[in-house]
Amino acid sequence: MSEQTRRSLAKGLVFVGAATLIGNGAAYLLSIVAARVLTPAEFGAYGALLGILIIISTLSIAVQALTARRVAVATVNRAEVEGQAIRLSLYVGVSIILVGLLAAWPLGLIFAIPYAAVAMGLASLGFVVLGTASLGIAQGREEHLRFSIGFLANGFGRAFVGIAFVLAFRSVMGVTAGLLVGCAVGAVISYLLICPKAWAGNLTKDGAAEFGHIAHALLVLFTLTNVDVLLARIFLTENQSGEYSVGVLLAKIAFFLPN
Repeated sequence: MSEQTRRSLAKGLVFVGAATLIGNGAAYLLSIVAARVLTPAEFGAYGALLGILIIISTLSIAVQALTARRVAVATVNRAEVEGQAIRLSLYVGVSIILVGLLAAWPLGLIFAIPYAAVAMGLASLGFVVLGTASLGIAQGREEHLRFSIGFLANGFGRAFVGIAFVLAFRSVMGVTAGLLVGCAVGAVISYLLICPKAWAGNLTKDGAAEFGHIAHALLVLFTLTNVDVLLARIFLTENQSGEYSVGVLLAKIAFFLPN
């Protein structure tokens, strides 16, 4: 390995490591602030909604993984591959928003969460998909600095706009409104920074099939790791589910922070 390659890898490790640590820390900060501001019942609703959003967010992770792999191996047609990734993210994002508007009502009834909160939370994921597709493009290009800035834009947009809204409105509705606005801002910044004007005239079938395989595996994994919060919301009282959500939050911080 050449000296130049070692330096490039070292810089990438510093940039990406710092960005993911700070970005994920900001996400936990939002939950901590919400736990202090919201009532136990409201935070229980937020915890259950967050569990639902984490499970569905596997679609955005699948888009990023697929995009990064396809861009990395692309040669002469890299611009077309990147355009297809953005097109796929648009399809997935719009689908999440439209299905979310319909699914928000039964989910709200099952988990005792206001319809508008569920709808806004799910709609925020539509923008997240665009942001993660952009990150996948930067990842495939090995543009570590742009990836890091885009990751921070997504994390900070979601966290700090969410914090501002929860402090202003002090409700689960306020948190989800902040998530929606913050995710939209972060996604637009990532797209304009990494791949402005990237687009493709069509979407190949092999890319859609590969996305389905990746999404299926991630969906199962994230469902199993978040189902306890959803069950707590159903079988415990609203206050108890809020206390349980705080415990889960602390456990996740203790587990993921060292990693």
